[in-house]
Amino acid sequence: MENMNYMNDFLLIGAAIILFSMAIYSLLYRKVPGALPLFVQMTAAFLWTMGSYLEIRSIGLEYKIIWRNIQQIGVFIVPISSVFFAIDYSKQVKLKKYACIIGTVPIMALILIFTNRFHHLMRSGYELVESSSLRASLIVHSTSLGIILVTINFFIQLIGVIILVDFRKRVPKYFKNQVFLIILSIFLTPFLDWLKGAWLDKSGLYIPIAVLYIPSAFILFHCLLKYDILSITPIARDKVFEVITEGILIIDTSLNIVDRNLYMKTIMEKYFNKSEDFIGMNIYDVFGNIPEIKKLLIDKQKNSTEIQINNENGNYYLLCTKHEVNSDGNNIIGQVIIINDITDKKKYELSLKDKADKDSLTGLLNRNGFSDAFGSILRNTAIKAQPVTVFMIDIDLFKKINDSYGHINGDKVLQNFAEVLKATLRPEDVVGRIGGEEFAVVLPDIDKDKSLLIAEKIRKRVEESNLLVLDRNIINYTVSIGIADNINLNISQEELLHIADIALYRAKKSNRNCAVLYRE
Repeated sequence: MENMNYMNDFLLIGAAIILFSMAIYSLLYRKVPGALPLFVQMTAAFLWTMGSYLEIRSIGLEYKIIWRNIQQIGVFIVPISSVFFAIDYSKQVKLKKYACIIGTVPIMALILIFTNRFHHLMRSGYELVESSSLRASLIVHSTSLGIILVTINFFIQLIGVIILVDFRKRVPKYFKNQVFLIILSIFLTPFLDWLKGAWLDKSGLYIPIAVLYIPSAFILFHCLLKYDILSITPIARDKVFEVITEGILIIDTSLNIVDRNLYMKTIMEKYFNKSEDFIGMNIYDVFGNIPEIKKLLIDKQKNSTEIQINNENGNYYLLCTKHEVNSDGNNIIGQVIIINDITDKKKYELSLKDKADKDSLTGLLNRNGFSDAFGSILRNTAIKAQPVTVFMIDIDLFKKINDSYGHINGDKVLQNFAEVLKATLRPEDVVGRIGGEEFAVVLPDIDKDKSLLIAEKIRKRVEESNLLVLDRNIINYTVSIGIADNINLNISQEELLHIADIALYRAKKSNRNCAVLYRE
């Protein structure tokens, strides 16, 4: 019918105008990722639509063949340009080389179509068929090779759909709708083409294939107007992901690593000595030797943890946080792990704590620092069922030293004794200056016999020292030591210090310069 002719003319011209407008729009944004493939796609679709219109309007077999060939530019270029658009839009640059290989199929098909009269590899013949509803229609008889290439071309478009479906899983909720619509616009044309071949053609209703692209064109046009898909926003999100100076890992529900940013690679090389690309690996295989991360992943109530790393590059502190990734239905579909270097901040905090816990004159722990360290040792030794021995030490007649040699030289004596303690004791022993001339020592996993030997070693080293001070004076001094342990005694920190102090008092009463073990 003539009305059907007018309807097809209207649809084809309207679609051509929209496609041409979108091609110009894409060209204006040609520097934005995805714009050039979209420009090629819209231009090819425009040629497809206009070729279809001019084929219908033309008279004679030769002219109809020319315009049918022009349409094939759109038929074969639209699918592969959709793939390149999907790759650019999803920023999966590594896939481009594979897309270029796939792109040889439509290029070869077009070359064979335009040179068909010389070899007839794509088409074996043509005929015009009169129709009651349309002007004379061109029927093309394809060869087996032509059918194969057209079939491959059909599936090429689905590759773009697969790329975008995978990309949609990883984008924020704000972008999910626009990615879905782009997927729909790519998938819709081959679906309608299948529907046309399966149902409409058999019913005698003829619709030009180019008309089937109109819904896709309208969806893309809607995305351009509503979401501004060629804007900077998605690109900026990817840029932030790459330039941020925090390591970011994205893991799925099976704890497999599906993505990471560039800085995460730097963190893995610097702190964990791992240079291989770990995408696709299970996170336990990457961080299996770090209990803090394992606990963070297992404990649903825990959202962050600190990790201390010691390697040949130095001593570092890392903050590891986790964030759940939820689907639209609020189901957990993965986690984002962020690792941040907090070394400078942590070392500053430790330096402040060190200053707060240390005695400025001797460098030993002060009373508060000693008390905290003592409590920690008691807890650890209780778990291991180990004994703890405590020394309370006084410098004998220290007031007399100050009066005779002055406070500056008295400070020299305190510093000298601190050095004696450091040189005599183990690294795991805790030493503190808890008063003017009063010192305390905690020795974990040391019994009575060993404690007496250690105390005697300290006493003897002090007794044998000749301290040269200001004014060329030599000071000889001694110390008294009280010893107590918690063997067979379930006593507190304060009680243990108290009985050691009793032993010290007894040492002083025994003419000083001796070590006394507490006894009931």
